[in-house]
Amino acid sequence: VEGWTNSTRFRFRQPSFDPLRDHWAIDDVRIFSRYRPDWDESEEYRKRRENQNSIVKLAQCCYNSDQCTIFDKVNTNFDEKKCNALPGFDKNERNLRLKSSELFIFFSFLSAISKVLYHRVSQIFTRRVIHQKEAPLP
Repeated sequence: VEGWTNSTRFRFRQPSFDPLRDHWAIDDVRIFSRYRPDWDESEEYRKRRENQNSIVKLAQCCYNSDQCTIFDKVNTNFDEKKCNALPGFDKNERNLRLKSSELFIFFSFLSAISKVLYHRVSQIFTRRVIHQKEAPLP
């Protein structure tokens, strides 16, 4: 189907779109003709896609977003110095809050510590009570 009409339409799509997190901004649109049917299976496309994904992952980690886990930082050999190369990156505007997964781990740890302390205190208390009951009256 050729696009040589007065009513040709183009569709921009994002296969993994999350309306709560993703926002669109389209810039520098170029329309090419005569693409091979398998253009998205080429080696050049694969390399460019990997490069773009690595830039996006770097930005996600630099801004401490929920899309960058501690495992992502380890797998990508995250270096905070690379963040300065991102256009418009300001270290002071980073999101320094804990992510939901980190909060879950923190509260799980806090809960485990509380349980151990409660168990220890209750053991000490019950030993004192039992010891007092066993003590002979004067």
